[in-house]
Amino acid sequence: MSQFPALMDDVTKTRYTLTAGQPFLVGRTEESQLKVTDVACSRRQFVLQCESNQWHLVPLSTTSPTFVNGVQIEGKTLLAHQAVIQAGTCRFIFLVRADAAAQAGTIPEMPTQIPLAADPKPKTPLPPSAAPPSRIDRTIIADSEEAAELIAEALPQSIPLSGNMLIGREDDKVQIKLQHPHVSRLHAQLVMSGGNAILTDLRSANGTFVQGKRITEPTRLRVGERIEIGPFTLVFTGTALVPQSRENNIQLTGRKICRQVIDRKDGRLRVLLDDISLVIRPHEFVCLLGPSGSGKSTLLSALSARVPADSGQVLLNTKDLYADFDSLKRDMVVVPQKDALYESLTVDQALWYTAKLRLPPDTSDDEVKRYIDEKLTIMKMTEHRATKIRDLSGGQLKRASLASELLSGPTLVFLDEVTSGLDEQTDREMMDLFRSLADAGKTVVCITHSLANVERTCHLVVILTKGGRLAFIGKPEEALRYFGIARLGDVYEELEKQSAEHWQKRYLTSEYYQRYVESRLPADPQSAVTANPPIPTSLQDQFNGVTRQVKVLLHRQFTMLKADHRSWLAMLGQSILVSLLLILVFGDLSDLKTGPERTQRITAMLLLTHISCLWFGCNNASKEIVKESIIYRREHDFNLQPTAYFLSKWILLSTLTMIQSFLLWILVANYCQPDISILGAMVTLGLVSIAGVSAGLAISAFAKTEDLAVTMVPIFLIPQIFLAGRIAPLEGFIEGVSKIFATSFWSDRALTSLMKSSDLSMGKIEETSTSVAWLVLVLHALVFSSIAWFYLRSRANREVQFGKALVEWFQRQRQAYRKTGATANPSASGTSGKTPRS
Repeated sequence: MSQFPALMDDVTKTRYTLTAGQPFLVGRTEESQLKVTDVACSRRQFVLQCESNQWHLVPLSTTSPTFVNGVQIEGKTLLAHQAVIQAGTCRFIFLVRADAAAQAGTIPEMPTQIPLAADPKPKTPLPPSAAPPSRIDRTIIADSEEAAELIAEALPQSIPLSGNMLIGREDDKVQIKLQHPHVSRLHAQLVMSGGNAILTDLRSANGTFVQGKRITEPTRLRVGERIEIGPFTLVFTGTALVPQSRENNIQLTGRKICRQVIDRKDGRLRVLLDDISLVIRPHEFVCLLGPSGSGKSTLLSALSARVPADSGQVLLNTKDLYADFDSLKRDMVVVPQKDALYESLTVDQALWYTAKLRLPPDTSDDEVKRYIDEKLTIMKMTEHRATKIRDLSGGQLKRASLASELLSGPTLVFLDEVTSGLDEQTDREMMDLFRSLADAGKTVVCITHSLANVERTCHLVVILTKGGRLAFIGKPEEALRYFGIARLGDVYEELEKQSAEHWQKRYLTSEYYQRYVESRLPADPQSAVTANPPIPTSLQDQFNGVTRQVKVLLHRQFTMLKADHRSWLAMLGQSILVSLLLILVFGDLSDLKTGPERTQRITAMLLLTHISCLWFGCNNASKEIVKESIIYRREHDFNLQPTAYFLSKWILLSTLTMIQSFLLWILVANYCQPDISILGAMVTLGLVSIAGVSAGLAISAFAKTEDLAVTMVPIFLIPQIFLAGRIAPLEGFIEGVSKIFATSFWSDRALTSLMKSSDLSMGKIEETSTSVAWLVLVLHALVFSSIAWFYLRSRANREVQFGKALVEWFQRQRQAYRKTGATANPSASGTSGKTPRS
């Protein structure tokens, strides 16, 4: 049988023989003769038909174009030998005969490079970074004539658009190459057809955004709209893209930032930030200084969107951070004071797992290793890559934390008191490192209480005073002249000599305010914008993303478990110890004759067994989430899914606890001989273990501290002993409560249902359906898991922060209304007051 004509996949070189009289469908549907998985293709993309011994291609999709030899086709098209067919990212070759070129797999390639005006036939795709270098090498005033001229010369070369163009970082397949860790190999597809430009996201890891909104389906572009992929912005002109990059090019602007809270002690308004405006330009290292309680951490939280301000704007370049947080969050990182690294991992392992979680899933292991090598070299940590985190010195630990955060290639770096507790030499080295990051292109904002090295390393200092008021922004040497002090450390004493209002008013009328704030602020403030709601991705994409993260997290936890011998040895020791106690207390039950005493001893042994298994699970899981709250919050802020984190904990802990429970039961059943179904008992104890783990995770997700989690374990377990119904009979209301809330009630009923009928009758034990008891245990595990997932999702959820801000806003309005009423009728209240700002 002839193998021709045929359709060949140009990537895999697989050939599909075509048969006259049988249409050949290509698409994502199961009915297709050639099923593709590319989301850019339709379910029914195109069909090949034979008429009069000639093969034609008929396009079927109305949303995804099909190209033949680089030309989009609208109707039936005759195919010639070696015709190149492209749909989405799929590329096929139509073959009529087996000539030498076809057999060798060397089909003539269609042009795949961008036909740039400056180079009509480029040999390699031109990345946006290939634009001519900018002549701007100094700070200039944005609205000056010199600025207009220099910016015009420094604009990147535009990318003409034609046909089907792929965007990504894959060298051999894309026409627009964007080299950055946030960009997938095949990230997006842009198709020009009939004057229209259709942009499709190709299931990229970090998404494709148009005007700040993530797209999930083919989107028609309008002139002037901006496409955002990773740190790159591509402005659509109608016929071309003008690339702009935020990589090493972020200006941070805060405009009239205010933050107020209700004081819990007296119910009054407390101002945390009072109308603060500032502008931090690219490549600047800026320190936030001020006495305790002046609002430094609050300002950093507002600027980084960890806790949004009540009013005002935060802009990254010209984009509103709060409104476009989803598309901008990967451009920045917040390095906390407490290091978010697992102590039992080596530096290399810690960075490896961070990279696998944060970088796109198509990032190869070689690329991950290269990124890690680069960051360790920058941090001067190469020789410590095999050292465990717990064995690092204070300075080395800070460097490892910073290397972990820089893996994803952020441009804006917030440092929250990361030098606290370091010796003078290490502080000096860290400040030099922060300055080198700024010199390399990062925008760096740092809170520090150590001022010894600020004057030498910082470009600007932002000094706050009590009540979150702005006292100064300028160069360190200018701060010395402004406050009339010899060294920067004396500024705190100087601030105490005058009121906070005095320093605020003085600075707002100073030349430094005009120079470092007014002249830097964008000319036209943007109007208030509503945050774009996150667009849900497809269920398949969500499933793939969660599955990938679960695998990485499980691998990381297993690596830590192997490194921590004491933990798993202690877990096995618990099972052995409890089983020995049960054996010593109950002995060999087979020696007892059938009767009430035998039944009583068997049920007592079963009670202690399933309560022990419930305790294993609850105790194992009770601290797992709360002890990692800082690490979880950091990873969640970037891209970690709460569902993936929960499932990784649940799967590993359930497996370990079931091993404990099975070991316990095997030892006890082998010696005590209770004469019940071994398999049925193991299923029951396995379900009890899972329910215990789920309850423990719920406790851990709810608790704010490890101490509270430990305290809540007996609060959960002790009632389980009483409500199991074996110590004392349960009747009426308490029996109903047990059936609804007591996991031990149903685990006990499941185990006793496996006993012999003679033993049940002697003990006057009511028979229960084993399957019903198992079903209730499953329901309990699901309820506990749902509670754990809900609290886990709420721990680091920005929507929760916005909700808190909304509640506080209503509280402020109510208090303002009350005070306004008191002011309007002073005789009634005997006081007068000023309505607070909201």
